[in-house]
Amino acid sequence: MNADIKVSVCVVTYNQEKYIAECLQSLVDQVTDFPFEIIVGEDCSTDRTREIVLDFQRKYPDFIKPLLHVKNIGPVENIVATYKQAKGRYIAHVDGDDLALPGKLQVQSNVLDENSDCVICSHDMRLVTSEGNVLEKTFKKHGKVKNTIFDLYEVLPFFAHSSKMFVNDLDKKFWGQLHPQALDIEVHAQQAKYGDIYHIDKVFGVYRVGAGVSVNAVASVNPLIVAGNERVFMDALATYKEKTFALKGCYAKSLMNYAYQSAVFGDGCGYIAYIRKSVSVRLFSVTQAVMFLFSFLPILAIFISRKRNKNRLK
Repeated sequence: MNADIKVSVCVVTYNQEKYIAECLQSLVDQVTDFPFEIIVGEDCSTDRTREIVLDFQRKYPDFIKPLLHVKNIGPVENIVATYKQAKGRYIAHVDGDDLALPGKLQVQSNVLDENSDCVICSHDMRLVTSEGNVLEKTFKKHGKVKNTIFDLYEVLPFFAHSSKMFVNDLDKKFWGQLHPQALDIEVHAQQAKYGDIYHIDKVFGVYRVGAGVSVNAVASVNPLIVAGNERVFMDALATYKEKTFALKGCYAKSLMNYAYQSAVFGDGCGYIAYIRKSVSVRLFSVTQAVMFLFSFLPILAIFISRKRNKNRLK
């Protein structure tokens, strides 16, 4: 690692011409008491994303370091390849459609300096629509400061990927063993095996809703998300066998949440499948049991869930 660089900001982008300039500007405008670099993994976009990245390199040659792939390699390989270019002690991950707010890099690096037991520092994020309209809610309020991997399993995830700064750990074996469609939650869980997560319950970034892998062309829960979630818990159950009962509760809870989301989407089949699988993993609450009973009358489950969700968003 280069001792002159403390933080490597790793930006991964593909076909984000509408957002990448604002993203990069929010990073070069960061004020710190240490040198940092901005590595941009550009995965052969078919729009003007690469042209914009190169414009920023010309304007800010001391900051912007493009990694221009000659062919599209996909999000997981792009992330790992971009991280491998990092010279800093810490890596800050930022998706090309998200933004950093003033103070982000300084505050997070200070936290990791002062908490050697933590391998990740995260923070809350302001939510905006794809058009840039600010939503009232933030990503997720999470009051606990120091979190173990089991806190992560309880609320998976409680932070957005673009809020994460972590110890540069590319020597860890898991980087070469990630699933080809690995999600951010899988990376978080693997890293959290090596130390705690320090969460700052304040907003230091902007998360764009309606972009990324969580968006599904069909109005339902994205099966890629469900598959990634299952891989996380299968790995957890194999790794922490002494915690089987508690982990099955966490897994069942996550499936119950997918059932609720399916009902909000109006997907009765998804609701039935997820809530019944949840109960088969472990029965853990009265709410879960009631939702299971509603699986025999999914129309009612959809009506109640949509009404509840509408009231929650007011």
